[in-house]
Amino acid sequence: MAIEPQKVMALIRAAAEFEDRGEWREAADLYQEALPMAPLEAELWFRAGANLHRSGLTEESLQFLEKATLLSPENAIYELERGDALQGMRRLREAVIAYEHVLEIEPKNVTAYTNLGIALHEGGHPVKSIANLECALEIAPDDPIVRLNYGTAHIKMGNVDIALEQFRIATTLDPNYAEAWSNLGFALQEVREYDDAITSHRRALELNPENPGIHWNYSMTLLLLGDYSTGFSEYEYRRHISDKKPRAFDAPEWVDQDLNGKRLLIHAEQGIGDTLQFARFLPNLAVMGAEVIVATHSAAASLIAEVSGVSCVLAGSEAPPPHDLQLPMLSLPYRLSIQLENLPGAVPYISAPPEPFHFVSDHNLLKIGLVWAGNHSHANDRNRSCPFEELVPLICGHNANWYSLQVGPRAIAHQTSKLPIINLAPFLTNFGQTAAAIEALDLIVTVDTAVAHLAGAMGKQVWILLPYAPDWRWMIDRRDSPWYPSATLFRQRKPGDWKYVIRKVADQIAQLPKYKD
Repeated sequence: MAIEPQKVMALIRAAAEFEDRGEWREAADLYQEALPMAPLEAELWFRAGANLHRSGLTEESLQFLEKATLLSPENAIYELERGDALQGMRRLREAVIAYEHVLEIEPKNVTAYTNLGIALHEGGHPVKSIANLECALEIAPDDPIVRLNYGTAHIKMGNVDIALEQFRIATTLDPNYAEAWSNLGFALQEVREYDDAITSHRRALELNPENPGIHWNYSMTLLLLGDYSTGFSEYEYRRHISDKKPRAFDAPEWVDQDLNGKRLLIHAEQGIGDTLQFARFLPNLAVMGAEVIVATHSAAASLIAEVSGVSCVLAGSEAPPPHDLQLPMLSLPYRLSIQLENLPGAVPYISAPPEPFHFVSDHNLLKIGLVWAGNHSHANDRNRSCPFEELVPLICGHNANWYSLQVGPRAIAHQTSKLPIINLAPFLTNFGQTAAAIEALDLIVTVDTAVAHLAGAMGKQVWILLPYAPDWRWMIDRRDSPWYPSATLFRQRKPGDWKYVIRKVADQIAQLPKYKD
């Protein structure tokens, strides 16, 4: 198609007006309309891609941004936008290469250093991440965005004091920087300064009430403090966060409609521990007259199928049968107006399969199951998982039958230790088998993992080892759990202090009878 300069310019002007109004998709459409008339104009390819990216169509934007960088390979702005799109698609290695190319073109590009640091951290390279963020900080020490990202990287590494300093500097440099106030609130929660955390979250919301991440951070603090009414309301904003969005279904969502005679699909989200915890609400729906269908993780399907009131269970991505209404499982407390005072307490609500678990000895010594680590990919794994070596004094100091319920790569830790601990991992291929093992044991000692929720939901005696800054569901300053009456909580006195926790567990075990009647 021949170049028509006047028509191209008219389309560019119209697209620019849409850009000025923040109407990114409309702008992208006009830039794309101009492209056949000027196919070698790198700027047109870039503007089409950048506006698609801003409108949330990241995958679609990439082909336009790649074409722009091919036509103009030394343009740092184009390459930076392409790197951002790649990062948004979780193609982190390619994003790192793109940002490094930007720095070859512009060695002092602060944004490239910052985004490179973020991509490296998300890709599992925290030391390189910090180094690049420090380069950004050296170039732009008064940039609050750089301070925010530098602090965020440190808090993910457990360096809360450094993070607090950076977030405070960021809010000083820009008192209207909502994200900095929100992250400051998160960091203050980590050091148990809860009143100041709430103040920071509220300041962030005043500045940017539409930001779902800010609402999410606020909800975590509220729920930790036991304010379930406001906390679960704020928790609903997870639906607008890309890595926390529930699955989408066509049926209308249940809000407060009469459930009598209705088929209601409840679909699990996030981890198996969340599903086991929130499954306690399923019987309530049946009492309200619903025919309850649950879509859940394959590994937990057999357990959820036995929960009272559940009529049908779908494992994994299995297509649901026809239904009238649907709801993400983690929205149940909000829809049911759950407070601490009316938290359903019918425990156990999950039971083990009827078949006996033959791999636990019938010896009458106390039988104790151990889990010391959760999922390595969990955002808080650094804090909530306990190094196996910390358990050695506990295992060696007590005459009991010790069983490992640990699965995954970390299960190998005890196998090289030569400690008297029996490995059950080969027999635990789903949570039904894990439940059977738990049923055969006298006590479960575990960090904050799905096993803690499973044992609690079964009403089994479970001792849960918690980090200094616990997950919201374990609340603060209490040894019991309103969610699980059979649970006892053992908390760190200071960050990383597992020795204290293990010593308290050992003292408690010493008070138990050595033999099971």
